[in-house]
Amino acid sequence: MAEASELISLGDTINRQIRINQEWALLPQLGTCGAVAPCLIVKGRTTYPRFPEWLGKNSSQRKSFRQIRELKFAMGMQAQANKRAVQLEYVPLILSMLYKLMVKSQVEAAIQVLDDFRITNEMFKEHLLDLCMSRKAQEAFDQLTTQQKTAFTRAYNQEHKDPTAGKRGGKKGAAADIASDSDDEKDAALMLEEDELAEMKRAKQREREQLKALEEAKVDKFELINPLLKGEETKKKTAAAKKGKAKT
Repeated sequence: MAEASELISLGDTINRQIRINQEWALLPQLGTCGAVAPCLIVKGRTTYPRFPEWLGKNSSQRKSFRQIRELKFAMGMQAQANKRAVQLEYVPLILSMLYKLMVKSQVEAAIQVLDDFRITNEMFKEHLLDLCMSRKAQEAFDQLTTQQKTAFTRAYNQEHKDPTAGKRGGKKGAAADIASDSDDEKDAALMLEEDELAEMKRAKQREREQLKALEEAKVDKFELINPLLKGEETKKKTAAAKKGKAKT
């Protein structure tokens, strides 16, 4: 199949060469690579490759491998078997035990079976039922009444409550915690705003002091320069007066 595909690709290259450069002498080679040689290699016995279908099957296979791995990890020391044995032996056995107990409304015993194998209710619904190879077993679980399924789920949830849930009065406690958290955040924001305002005030005060110091420095320089200017003016006046007297 790979050699036939390579020859067909070579035929496409020759076809492009013919079309671009007008090399019509390559038509025999095009027919050989594009049609004759692939048919001789596969000998007319190849099947049509259904790539989308294969991709879907491959995805399902990878999902099954992941579920088997997670199930084996969850059961731990309770299942001394490889992955194949987990799917072909443990899964049908556990489902058979659960079905018999749920039909007889022995919910506590069914939950105990799951606990013995360390399997959660979510893994029972997703992993066990998906990995079951028997269509009859799946149909049997589908035929269970809604009351039986609801009773099993309710009993399981009651026995496996989250210890961290509902410690602070349920919704009211959660709302109170959220409110206290929001109040703390507001206080922190106000403290930050006050600190920023204080820092801005200090920065403005420093700018005022710097401007004042610059103005005082300018005044001092002016006071130092002014007498010098006055002295030069008096010197010029005296010099002019002396020149006037000399002329007279």
